[in-house]
Amino acid sequence: MCFKREQLSEDDITEFARECKKFRHKLQRKIIITLNDIDSNARLRAMEEKIWAWDINNLNQLFDAFSKPRVIA
Repeated sequence: MCFKREQLSEDDITEFARECKKFRHKLQRKIIITLNDIDSNARLRAMEEKIWAWDINNLNQLFDAFSKPRVIA
């Protein structure tokens, strides 16, 4: 899992995918969470790399589903 404060770009997805490939055991889920918007090209790149890319709205929806406090940035 990776957290990023700035807007998520395609280069960030590529770098994160490269780092995930270094692990010996295959990872079950690869998730990037950003506090800002996700570039449309970055979202497509994440889908190609099988990475879940969430912005703060998606994260808050998940927290609402489980009755947890929301994230405010």
